[in-house]
Amino acid sequence: MGNVSIIIVLGIIAIASVLCWWVLNSHTDESIKKDNQTGALTDANETLYQRVLTYSVNRMGKDYWKDSWNPGGTQRIWDASIEVNDKYEAIWKDLFIRKNKMTEDYFNEHVSVLDTGISTDQSYWLSLGTRGDSIKARGREYYNVMYKVSVDWAQLSNIDYFTIRDNNSDVYFTSAEVVENAFIPEEVEKYTRERSHISLFLPVDKLGKNFFEAAQSLRELDKPRTQYIEPQYIYLNNDGEIAIYGSGCADYNANIGVEGYYNVNTGKGTFNQKYCRIV
Repeated sequence: MGNVSIIIVLGIIAIASVLCWWVLNSHTDESIKKDNQTGALTDANETLYQRVLTYSVNRMGKDYWKDSWNPGGTQRIWDASIEVNDKYEAIWKDLFIRKNKMTEDYFNEHVSVLDTGISTDQSYWLSLGTRGDSIKARGREYYNVMYKVSVDWAQLSNIDYFTIRDNNSDVYFTSAEVVENAFIPEEVEKYTRERSHISLFLPVDKLGKNFFEAAQSLRELDKPRTQYIEPQYIYLNNDGEIAIYGSGCADYNANIGVEGYYNVNTGKGTFNQKYCRIV
């Protein structure tokens, strides 16, 4: 009887230990779900989230965007001086707030400037040939702002710009002229680049889905083949809403790839085929 009692007691202790472990781990999972808004409950998901987040902010990095991002220009973007930034950065902030109907407090909480630069559209005017005889070859001069947007779990970088000197003048615009020119309709037949580009941004505090849910929905755009589209970066779409872009290769030998665009707020997305590689 003594041995039987010992066995029973040990059995009870073992069952109690299992139950305690289950309760503790179940509570831990719920805590993680509440604290981790990305929904990344595994190391693999967390690694994916960090990779996408880092690329979303850094893909327009300082060296890259100043060497490569200057639509219509033959020259790289160069650094803006302290004086230029003092004059124009606050104007960009005001234009961004006005266009997107947000409060200054919201802007300060969710938007921050990463870098600024100056560029011209000189190559466009040079390409006009004789048509450009009455136009200075320097072209327009632009103030460019690269900035970061942070909402909920999402972060991304974006670029805006506006004209600070016109093509037919050596005089730089005053603050009032910059604001006025930003809202003048562009002459499409004369210019290939807008006078100003202030991005749309829908001010929200909470996104419709966490990162893991959004990533899974992005993959499922290409049903029933849900294993090819992998999230690459977060961006602002044309409606000013936060979205995720993803791509992948469905058949490397046949050079068949797929890419998708998923709106985190509306839950809607599109996908289309693309090449895996350029041949």
